[in-house]
Amino acid sequence: MRVGILGAGLMGAKLGTLYARAGHEVTFNYARSNEKLNLLAREAGAKARADTPRLHRSHLRTAKKDC
Repeated sequence: MRVGILGAGLMGAKLGTLYARAGHEVTFNYARSNEKLNLLAREAGAKARADTPRLHRSHLRTAKKDC
């Protein structure tokens, strides 16, 4: 299963780490610092990674129309 953790606070970090160690692919994002996020992903195991969300092009077009 692929899991995205939005918010790498105490609960998100612990749940994501448990999922990664259970063999699931986990992506952590939204931490106060990239260093914390990268450290968390390394400590969680080989199935975890740190990343930042990307906007899909359709979201960009919608945002421009709303302005």
